[in-house]
Amino acid sequence: MLKKSQIRLQSRGSCAQYAIYHVLLLLGIRKPIWKIFLATKRNSISVRRDGTNGFRIQHAIRRFGCSPVVCSTTSPVRARVKLNSLLRDGSPVILCVENSMHWIVVAGLKGKKYIWIDSADEKKTGACGWHELVDRVDSDDFYFIGVKRAVDIE
Repeated sequence: MLKKSQIRLQSRGSCAQYAIYHVLLLLGIRKPIWKIFLATKRNSISVRRDGTNGFRIQHAIRRFGCSPVVCSTTSPVRARVKLNSLLRDGSPVILCVENSMHWIVVAGLKGKKYIWIDSADEKKTGACGWHELVDRVDSDDFYFIGVKRAVDIE
């Protein structure tokens, strides 16, 4: 797990880039934030205007030697099973929340609590149960990207 001092707060609209930054740190990969912006092919103006979509996140993850594992489902049961599986395998997850307007990291599972990192939240980290996480998604669609180091792929 990351120390609070390692977690960075985002500038407006760059939640995807900071989610990638935190996921990479969790996997032991250190990259400056400007390289992550380059890998997503976004700049500070374009992220404020248009955000960053899942395809750009997946592209950046691959550029840093990792493999994205995408889950898109309308089934909360399927989403929970896949999310838990990724976390138990040691793969952090970039989760789309706030009705597809924001990205956070689900860093791990401790008991029945999901450990999250949110670059837009002053608290930076926290833990919540499944139903609270679903409330944060705020949509019938669950979309997330698990991140596996390339050496972890079989």
